Amino acid sequence: MDVYAAISHLRAGRTRELDQHFNALQEAYERDEIDDFALANGFVLADVSRVDLLPAAEAWASAAPKSYAAHQVLLNLHVRVAWQARGERGSANLSTRQVEGMEAHFAKAHEHVDIAVKLTQRPILAYREWSRMEMAAGVRHGAPNYRANIEALFPKSVVLCAHEFGRLHPKWGGADGALDAFMARVRKWSFTDTQRQFLEAQYLEERADMSSCEDEKGEAFKHATAAIGKARTFQALVTIAALHRGRKELPIAIRYYEEALARHPSGREYYYLGITHEENNDVPAAVPAFEKALALGFGEAATSLIWCFKEAAPDPALRGRLDAWFDQGVAQYSNTTMNTRGNFIFNGYCGYPKDQAQVATFV
Repeated sequence: MDVYAAISHLRAGRTRELDQHFNALQEAYERDEIDDFALANGFVLADVSRVDLLPAAEAWASAAPKSYAAHQVLLNLHVRVAWQARGERGSANLSTRQVEGMEAHFAKAHEHVDIAVKLTQRPILAYREWSRMEMAAGVRHGAPNYRANIEALFPKSVVLCAHEFGRLHPKWGGADGALDAFMARVRKWSFTDTQRQFLEAQYLEERADMSSCEDEKGEAFKHATAAIGKARTFQALVTIAALHRGRKELPIAIRYYEEALARHPSGREYYYLGITHEENNDVPAAVPAFEKALALGFGEAATSLIWCFKEAAPDPALRGRLDAWFDQGVAQYSNTTMNTRGNFIFNGYCGYPKDQAQVATFV
């Protein structure tokens, strides 16, 4: 089941199919028929951040209180939506509104972490989401504290180790040297050769991102190139794509983004693929990338998608699509989408009637 089919099932309330699919994956993992990396890849709703799916997920969890899959999907949605509310800026630069929106969703997510942990013998994915909440500075967690459980599972879990690399990044509050110290521990554990190569790639990708944040672009390229030499992981591919985009090597960046997205659909990276197409003066190619980004819940894509139609002639069908995109972007906590709606009304783009009195309600 791919992510779009899973979204369709959830929206239509076809939760029996979702229960069977995701619970079967979890059971296969518990029987050691698949590893946690395959489990995470198969749990395709894990990276979806659509606000409008929350009521359907809540109804599913309420109707199937003993379904691990239902609680895990609802947990994932709340965590990803929380990060949409939070944004990607450092913790010190968050507004009160961003923090409050994030914490509201995290509070709901925490309840379902606790339930999911009790519904399966190996709650790796639930622990990963708890750790995602933990890495957001200033978020208070209730009892129990799962950090000791996660530490005990590191030697057996590629998924938890890979996530820990991100958590130890200084931009999320990690201490200097913490990433390298953790990788020294990882190298002592008994992973398969494939798992080890994956973890080496993830570690080098994180080093590349750290160098990029410090504006050390040469070091960033060195680490990113070494990462994809170990394993062409999704994260390594999007990191080197972003570095090529920064160099204005746009066709190369596009190829890396497309390779990454063929492995793992991601709203955020579809957004950056669209931005790269725009910078390459190919708006027709940017539009479907932005549409996919928004379909997976990346709110900022609404603004970019809407601006692609700024010069379009008035058309009722287009107006309906624009209205839907505006509504979805705002629901996904995108302030720029709200401002863009005011801009379209102020200037009368795409046939919107100029009405300055309404502008104040949209900015």
